[in-house]
Amino acid sequence: MMLKERVHVLADGARARRKSDDLPAGEDDPAKRAVIHEWENWAALNSDDVQSPNVMIFFLDHLQSKRTPDS
Repeated sequence: MMLKERVHVLADGARARRKSDDLPAGEDDPAKRAVIHEWENWAALNSDDVQSPNVMIFFLDHLQSKRTPDS
């Protein structure tokens, strides 16, 4: 019973943090959605890299390669 209660407390804490970490409504929403969309596409095509501890480096390299020269 203790373990079950602990799991519920951790889940509640994660939900509370996620809500407080969200950006205010309307602030950078298109950019946030664009990055999430790009992550989902990249992760689907690079499923082996997603398991790597260096996954963020790989993804950031991908974003850099897609960046326009004037950005």
